Amino acid sequence: GMRLGTPILFALAIVATAVGTLGIVFIAPVKHLAAIYFPDLTYTGRTTLWEFAGEMLAKKPWTGYGYESFWGTPLLLNQDQPFDRPWDIRTIVHGHDGYLDIAVLMGIPALCVAVYTFLIAPLRDYMRIPPRKENIFLGDFFIMVVLFTALNGFLESFFFH
Repeated sequence: GMRLGTPILFALAIVATAVGTLGIVFIAPVKHLAAIYFPDLTYTGRTTLWEFAGEMLAKKPWTGYGYESFWGTPLLLNQDQPFDRPWDIRTIVHGHDGYLDIAVLMGIPALCVAVYTFLIAPLRDYMRIPPRKENIFLGDFFIMVVLFTALNGFLESFFFH
């Protein structure tokens, strides 16, 4: 019944979560709306980390800083702590957003590969499941696990760890 609708709902959930998390930091109209309707929305301080990670990503968008070569390294430990930043970035061990962490560590091309590997390829495989009841039930279970993991990746960093 929902076989063709699953990829559409999957994509909508990913886009909505991306806009609702990273969008409130990097997309000006969304940031403005969030400031009006949810003035204290920081996802327990994560928005500060995401702003900093975005600034650092802008400096090295193609290559990133290297796997395990950003958070908790001398690059950050030697940073100045601005008085108006709510968190001390120097002691953070990851960015609390798996997708942003991939981009900061390995660059935007690696993020594109990861998005294909973690999101698009499983959806493609899901659509190839033979139309037998047992296969569909197992495929539905697996796509639910993939979706949960993909959505959780917007608030935690666990990819490649």
